[in-house]
Amino acid sequence: MAQGAALGAAFELLFVSVADATKNIAHFNADLNRLESTLCSIRLAVGDIENINKILKGRRHETQSLIDRLLEGEKLIQKCSRVKWNVFKRLYYSKKLRKLEALLLIFFQIDVATFIYRESKKI
Repeated sequence: MAQGAALGAAFELLFVSVADATKNIAHFNADLNRLESTLCSIRLAVGDIENINKILKGRRHETQSLIDRLLEGEKLIQKCSRVKWNVFKRLYYSKKLRKLEALLLIFFQIDVATFIYRESKKI
């Protein structure tokens, strides 16, 4: 699978999982809504990264780390969906959801901005 295609697939997997979880899991509603909003905001940047990877036809370390974060996020959403009445688990996973959102924001504000700037200079 091409790197860009893997990125798009991982992003869509997380995005769909968050959208479904937002509708079905009331325990984490605020955290999931905030994460869904963040994912909507970064969707265009993911498309830009895919386009750059297609043009340059190369594997990038930054892209792989983003794919890993997106897949870890999808696993986290699955774990959140299994939490029922345990208040401590709710707090634990709520903190993890906020951390995932913060990591994605930092990644896109710093790493991806640098990546796109550097790669656009090569084009």
